[in-house]
Amino acid sequence: MQFSRFGDWLFPSLMYFVGNWQIYALCLIIL
Repeated sequence: MQFSRFGDWLFPSLMYFVGNWQIYALCLIIL
């Protein structure tokens, strides 16, 4: 149960950070 809750919190956070990283990388490439 505890691991499941941790996964539920970790996965969206990971996707959010990955998404932000892609956006930053795109900005760096454009600039």
